[in-house]
Amino acid sequence: MYLGKHVRVIGDAVNMGSAAVDMTSAVVSVAEPIMSSHVVTKNYVDQRVSSMLANTDSSVIDSFSEVVAAFQAADSNLNSAIIALSSSASSGLNDAIYRAQQAEGVLTTNLASEVSRATAAEGVIIVGLSNEIIRATAAELVLRTDLASEVSRATAAELVLTNGLSAEVSRAEAAELVLRTDLASEVTRATGAESALSSSLSSEVSRAQAAELVLTNNLSSEVTRATAAEGVIAANLVIEVDRATAAELVLRNDLASEVTRATAAEGVLTSGLAAEVSRAEAAELVLTNNLSSEVSRATGAESTLTSNLSAEVTRATGAEDALTARINAICNYFFKNPSQF
Repeated sequence: MYLGKHVRVIGDAVNMGSAAVDMTSAVVSVAEPIMSSHVVTKNYVDQRVSSMLANTDSSVIDSFSEVVAAFQAADSNLNSAIIALSSSASSGLNDAIYRAQQAEGVLTTNLASEVSRATAAEGVIIVGLSNEIIRATAAELVLRTDLASEVSRATAAELVLTNGLSAEVSRAEAAELVLRTDLASEVTRATGAESALSSSLSSEVSRAQAAELVLTNNLSSEVTRATAAEGVIAANLVIEVDRATAAELVLRNDLASEVTRATAAEGVLTSGLAAEVSRAEAAELVLTNNLSSEVSRATGAESTLTSNLSAEVTRATGAEDALTARINAICNYFFKNPSQF
């Protein structure tokens, strides 16, 4: 029996954590003392006596009588502590027994209530199970009937499919026979065409070889003619080099004269360019002012166009929505009245 965290009752003994009380004899299993107010065990006393007896120091031997007196006083305190502990344990045991009996009474009452509740619930479950068995049996009967109907339907459908498959096999075999016949005819035609092509290819090879012989002869004649022409061109090239050298000398002299003339003309052009720059800058200033005015005017015009465009978009959107609604109405009308097409 469990009477709390630190109290256990086992048979005639009470276990209180570090100490145990045997209700038929003495206090047992008491922990070794660590403070002056703790109960002293026989083992602790025996160890201390043995230690003193083994010590031969004169001061220890002289005070042995004091130790005996202290031991007797401690023994008296031990008897008082044992009596007090036994009384406390008995009182605690009686309280624990009473609490346990009360708890057992409550548990017995709760168990009886739970048995009644469980019995009633089992009755409800049995009734529900019986109803479910009846429902499941009826549903299984319906499923068996539906399965039989489905088997009959599937058997009939399989017969139709079997007949259809047989007809398709017959049709396919007939079509394959036609294809085999057509294939044989095509093989015969292709063989004849290949024979004609072979004859034509042989004729073409003979013609090409003859043409290549003519081309070879013509190429040889062209090489002889080109070699003679190259000799004439080489002689003419020497003459042209002499002429070009003399012409280049004339051109150098003319170029020097032109450089002198161009330098003078560039001075005149530089002065004219400076004047033109001044005029162009003044004209650019005027154009800049005109451009600014045009930008302002164009910005205003664009704002007006934007407003007009927005209004036009709104109008066009409305018109498109109206046309869409009209088209949908017409389509719905002809869809519902197909005889009006």
